[in-house]
Amino acid sequence: MAAEIVMAVYRPKEGQGDAMAALIEKHVPLLRAEGLATQREPIVVRSKLDGTFIEIFEWDTADAAQAAHENPAVAALWREMESVADFLTLGDISEASVRFAHFDPA
Repeated sequence: MAAEIVMAVYRPKEGQGDAMAALIEKHVPLLRAEGLATQREPIVVRSKLDGTFIEIFEWDTADAAQAAHENPAVAALWREMESVADFLTLGDISEASVRFAHFDPA
């Protein structure tokens, strides 16, 4: 099946922005090591308003996201990420209501 682009949204808990940034740095390399993400470079941006991160990357196949949920190494990283941030939707981002939303590079 074809590759798919995903946009993951993470809002760090109070004082956890640096910890979340460090975990995001590990995320796609781990997915690649597990055969779940392509070599396309991820894009990570951060909300100017509340520090929410958006991580844009490419799953290797349409089935890779489901496989990631069954992968112990990925699950462990996701648990660590959830301990320092809330996982949200694109609609939860303040900039989502603005045309041509601007973000800071992360």
